[in-house]
Amino acid sequence: EKYHFEKVLRTLAERYNLEWVTLQGESFGAGVQKRDYDMEDHDFKGFNLIFSDRGRINSVESAEIMKEFGIPWVPIVDEHFVLPDTVEELLEMLEK
Repeated sequence: EKYHFEKVLRTLAERYNLEWVTLQGESFGAGVQKRDYDMEDHDFKGFNLIFSDRGRINSVESAEIMKEFGIPWVPIVDEHFVLPDTVEELLEMLEK
């Protein structure tokens, strides 16, 4: 109710002439998965926006689209980050 998801998704479907649209995100806050993040309430941050005709939308573009509707997006640390080819390379990055 706080972010009017149904209205937002219907608006996006109409605007972009989509059969369907999906917003993935996570609720967090007091009492959620035993972590309260020093919050007394719950909140939400999106992390994936998927359109029926294009698939997953780039995170930067998704964040801009959601910003128009006041829906928070996970922080984007590096707009140009490219995942390594292997899990081993990724693990090496995490150790640095």
